[in-house]
Amino acid sequence: MDAHNVFPPDVEEPLLAHPTVRTAVMFAATGPDRLQRAHAAVTVLPGSGVTAEQLHRWVRDRRGPLCDPATILVLPDILPTGTGKPDLGALRAPAVPPGAHAPE
Repeated sequence: MDAHNVFPPDVEEPLLAHPTVRTAVMFAATGPDRLQRAHAAVTVLPGSGVTAEQLHRWVRDRRGPLCDPATILVLPDILPTGTGKPDLGALRAPAVPPGAHAPE
């Protein structure tokens, strides 16, 4: 097995460089195979029509396949927690398949 570390800036910076992305956040989730993978959520300019697949290509073209998150969620808003940080638990729910686990 070939493991590697991916840090939030590795995923967030190329996403934020896309002309239609307003916000981006990376989060981790453990899949059914018990491997932890990077996922991302973004908000985009209204009416931009950008797709997750276009954003995957954008990240791969700028940082390579190792920095391409397993999932990119294109959302109307990224809700904050009471402290103002992105609610990662709420983001994990649609990104992680049933039977998978969120990191502790």
